[in-house]
Amino acid sequence: IKKFKSVRSGEESRREDRTVLYTVNEASSLSWTTRLQGFVVCFIIGVGCTILVKNVIT
Repeated sequence: IKKFKSVRSGEESRREDRTVLYTVNEASSLSWTTRLQGFVVCFIIGVGCTILVKNVIT
C-alpha cells in the first residue's frame, strides 16, 4: 500500500536515480523465474500455432 500511495502521489516519478524500467520491475510481483516460464509457454504456443497454420494452408 505504501508503494501504491507513493506512485499515485507522484513521489516515485520525482526520484531522478530511478529509470522507468527499474520502477516497473520493482512494482511487478512476478519473479524472473515466473516471467521466463511464461515466455517459454507463449513461445511454444506460438510455434505450435505456426506449424498448425502451415499444415492447414498447404
